[in-house]
Amino acid sequence: MIVGFVLTFWGAALIMLSMKRHYRQLFVGQNRTEKQKIGFRTAGYLGLAAGAYACVSATSFGMGLVWFTAFLNVAVFSLAMVLAWRGNPKRVRA
Repeated sequence: MIVGFVLTFWGAALIMLSMKRHYRQLFVGQNRTEKQKIGFRTAGYLGLAAGAYACVSATSFGMGLVWFTAFLNVAVFSLAMVLAWRGNPKRVRA
């Protein structure tokens, strides 16, 4: 199950990095190329698929999908918290 969570987390993180806004927010002053976008997105979806497969193979099909959905929720929430913590680099906070 740990492998399922790690694959799901990294898949969601890579999909997040394929988006221009999130990439610029984490890597201030750097632009990602089109090849990076495609690579991040492809690896992200493969990671999500591998995470779903790992969850389903560790348990039954129904429970595996429940675990995968739970892992995906935790991963997306924690990534959203990281983006909120980093803030918008264009805004100046006093």
